[in-house]
Amino acid sequence: KQQAMLSTRHTKFVESCWRFVFYSCTFTYGLTSLWDEDYLWDTKYCWIGYPINIWAMKEKIYWYYMIEMGYYTACLVIQFFEVRRKDFLQMFIHHVATVFLISMSFITARTRIGALVMLVHDFSDISLEACKMAKYGQRIEAANVLFGIFGL
Repeated sequence: KQQAMLSTRHTKFVESCWRFVFYSCTFTYGLTSLWDEDYLWDTKYCWIGYPINIWAMKEKIYWYYMIEMGYYTACLVIQFFEVRRKDFLQMFIHHVATVFLISMSFITARTRIGALVMLVHDFSDISLEACKMAKYGQRIEAANVLFGIFGL
């Protein structure tokens, strides 16, 4: 039983490592893609020209959307094949809602504010996954600190 617990904890640790790397990369890509956009620095620019001029989405923002949509759609499917967790239903609902919100912001041309929301969530998910890695690695004090950072 202890071997199975160790194996499950190791599997969860590896999954959190993958998500940590993914969120770090998508946050970096999102930030560099949005860096020169006025609406990164002042959200009133999210709505200037809406909806007429908003359809002129830059290619890097388009790809930010496609990467995020692909990831969360994959998460929706993959969770049926990963280690079963206690929060399976909650995560399923979360992934359905995320795919719906990303899709609707894209379809309704609210990609400026949508990209900002994705950027904020990617940033917070970095510390969340680091917290999980610390927990699975039995570094409880580090996990508590990282969870505090996540909460900010």
